[in-house]
Formats: sequence, structure tokens, C-alpha cells
Amino acid sequence: MNDDSADFSWRDIEAVVVRQQDAIAVYSNPDGDLVIRRRRAWDEDDDVWIVVAQTQIRTVIDAMEKVLTEVQSR
Repeated sequence: MNDDSADFSWRDIEAVVVRQQDAIAVYSNPDGDLVIRRRRAWDEDDDVWIVVAQTQIRTVIDAMEKVLTEVQSR
């Protein structure tokens, strides 16, 4: 099966096993804040950054773990 085959569709949810995912980096900056950075898309000039203050990192992680638990239980 190739992408130019008449009988293939990228909308076929059973055929597409890995969907496109932008590159994401997670690291700390010199101030000890959490940085979540998404690599820019072809039509963007810059990466997208989210900086979480050091005092709020646990709150963000807890919220993400809550969402993960909800998603996994579906």
C-alpha cells in the first residue's frame, strides 16, 4: 500500500497507526522554570514556548497526570 494508491486514504483510522506529532522538548531554563517547547511548523517563524514558573511545576504535572488518567480510562 502506498500513498498514491487509488484505494488508500489517510482518513482510514485503521490504516494510519501513527498520526503526525510535532516535536516537543521539555527542559528547565537557567531560572529553574519548566519550559515546554514545540518545534515550529513549516509556516511559522518561531518555536512555540510555554514557560511554567518553578513554583507551579507540580501543579501543571498533577493536572497533566489527571488528564492522562482520564484518557487512559476511556
